[in-house]
Amino acid sequence: MGDLIITMGYLLVHFAMCLVLARSFTVLRTERGIFLFHAVSFVLTTLGATCAIWIFAVFPWSFLALVIGLHGIYSLSFLELWSLTQGSYSLSLVARVGAEEDGATLPQLLVLSSLGETKQATRESHLVKLGLLVPVAPGEAPQLTFFGAICARTFRAVLLLSNGRMLNP
Repeated sequence: MGDLIITMGYLLVHFAMCLVLARSFTVLRTERGIFLFHAVSFVLTTLGATCAIWIFAVFPWSFLALVIGLHGIYSLSFLELWSLTQGSYSLSLVARVGAEEDGATLPQLLVLSSLGETKQATRESHLVKLGLLVPVAPGEAPQLTFFGAICARTFRAVLLLSNGRMLNP
């Protein structure tokens, strides 16, 4: 039980630090910054738990599984929720309606229709920077790089092995 309390306590401190530091450091307001904040924490926590088990024999090996599992669930959930709130069509719609004194009109709301296209273009440019997509002219279908094709096949294999449904078989 103490293992669980220690792990949950650490994750709560990590969450609080993320909220506090995001006010001061603009890098923690970007997708890359949030990911690195969680990835570094995951690596350091895993190394710390391994040292506590192996060198100091303070905890059983099941503690490592607990730390890895809970930190993984926490980080993936945090990253997913953060990603969904960035550029969300629904949140932008609610904000636009709330900002207008008498409510928003249809022409005012139609301006938001370009949000999805902008979000897709941003995602594609990030995938090009990561080396997963070949740069293409606007309007052309994106093409996978060799590394991008390996990543796509890996994700498809995970879906297949986990009995998931394939979006594009």
